[in-house]
Amino acid sequence: MRLTWSKCALLVVSSLLYFVSSGAQQPPEIVFDVSSVKPAHDQNAPAIRRLDIGTVSVQSMTLYDMIELFYHVRSYQIVGGPEWTKRERFDVVGKDSSARTRSRPEGDALTAAFRAGDEQMRQLLKNRFQLELRPEIRVLPTLVLFADKEKTFTQVPCSSEYWLQHGLVKGAIRITSLTALLKAEYGMQVNDATELIGCYDIEAHWTTDPDNETLPSITTALKDLGFYLKKSTGNVDILVVEHAEKPLPD
Repeated sequence: MRLTWSKCALLVVSSLLYFVSSGAQQPPEIVFDVSSVKPAHDQNAPAIRRLDIGTVSVQSMTLYDMIELFYHVRSYQIVGGPEWTKRERFDVVGKDSSARTRSRPEGDALTAAFRAGDEQMRQLLKNRFQLELRPEIRVLPTLVLFADKEKTFTQVPCSSEYWLQHGLVKGAIRITSLTALLKAEYGMQVNDATELIGCYDIEAHWTTDPDNETLPSITTALKDLGFYLKKSTGNVDILVVEHAEKPLPD
């Protein structure tokens, strides 16, 4: 299976409510034995995330960026906190030195290792930024995705190749993956009302730039696929930043 996307966006969209879900069981506390937090050398540089077994690092990210990334939520799901949490950027590294002596995991074990790294980064944010979050459910504007009943959708094996990134879907696409991408594009909750289960052969390109006349808008691209969106309101999981402090650099 092939999936092209920026590393940050891929990991965020893949499981938006992994942590927020009120019924999710929290893993045991695990921490990095080595960590480093510094103001970003270039406050205007693009955000970058690097992954390796036992090491997680980010460059030029705000605390809001890191909450979005490591708590598996979108920016519209984070509220509160001091103004610097949205503006000031940091370079952060966490290392688990014991990982050097272990063989590289594969398959489900590799996925579990990356999830463990996310939990370690959450603990790092709590320890170094004194981060305190409170989950809430709020009624907010949402979008609902529907499928045209007159349209025939071709179901394909979910093991087939697919591409899923800003402005592009192609291949064997789950509708849940499509709605996750639309959440990122629209910056708001998108709920699935298509009643389509499994993977479908979908290909569409679009632009969010109104001055780009070479590609259709999201609305037009979805219509051509046989989908449409309606405005609504609904319950949205929110993380409230109750407390945060600027860390001492090291």
